[in-house]
Amino acid sequence: MKKTVSWFCLAVVACFIVFAPRYLRAEDKIDEGAVSTVLVMWHVDTFEGGTGSRQDFLMKSAVEFEKQNNGVLVSVIKHTEESVHENFSRGILPDMISFGVGVYDVVNYAKPLKTRINNAFFASVESGGGVFCYPYAFGRYVKLSIEGSKGEGVIVSKGKNNLPLFMSGLVNDGKVSVFEPLEAYSRLLSGKYASMIGTQRDVYRLTSRGVQFTCLQASVKTDLVQYVAVTAVDGARAELAASFAAYLLTDAVQKRLNEIGLFSPVGVSVDYGIEAMNTLEEDPPSGVLSAILDGQKHRELVQNDGKNDFFEKFENYMRY
Repeated sequence: MKKTVSWFCLAVVACFIVFAPRYLRAEDKIDEGAVSTVLVMWHVDTFEGGTGSRQDFLMKSAVEFEKQNNGVLVSVIKHTEESVHENFSRGILPDMISFGVGVYDVVNYAKPLKTRINNAFFASVESGGGVFCYPYAFGRYVKLSIEGSKGEGVIVSKGKNNLPLFMSGLVNDGKVSVFEPLEAYSRLLSGKYASMIGTQRDVYRLTSRGVQFTCLQASVKTDLVQYVAVTAVDGARAELAASFAAYLLTDAVQKRLNEIGLFSPVGVSVDYGIEAMNTLEEDPPSGVLSAILDGQKHRELVQNDGKNDFFEKFENYMRY
């Protein structure tokens, strides 16, 4: 009897692990009895978005996908870079993974995908004559100045996985002030600096505060890209997962990118309701950092971001 109860408890816990991440925030309820396939997606944020939650965005997309695919449920579970690498090392894989630069080795587990668009975003994911994942959203570097500021110099906002100096063509000669995103933003607000190299996230921060500012693109390159790869081992599950990955590239999903303040890598026009964002959308980046870059090489670039003797090495990993 004790053994039966024990197995029952384990089953309940297992069901919670699979379904809870999906239901905690989903707007629509699903009849679990009608579910024949549960696709598990891991989601990792490796750079600042614009606004809102990318996990929520994926969950909402999953709800619409499920309506078109009876019996399929997509569970979106948030992970960190560290937890993904730990699971990979143990041979534990999801059916799909949403990730950015900083999550390494996905290419070693990903199934080849069919859709290929002729732009820098898809060039960044080419592998073996095809693509190993899809770019479904991206951010970009901007130069922001607060109107009326009497500060001097430029401050740079730098996320732990990103290369704002290389991307913006700025040489780190020891005189460039570089800080983590929130610290850089606070220092710009203080009025001590004339401008800041930041991202679309800072556009939303300044807009929400009602601050008057000017915004220019700081670079025609980016490493702020969110990708989706299919890592399912089972063929049937991989096919369904590939369908969901492709669904993220459709107009229906891409036009909702204003919910997370990111841009469309497949050229779908979006109304952001913010003039600066709408202007930035008009001229997309022409260069994207390779998504196949391995951990050691990427960490080397991050540690030497902006150093003059590393610019040539950095260019070797850009795709146009």
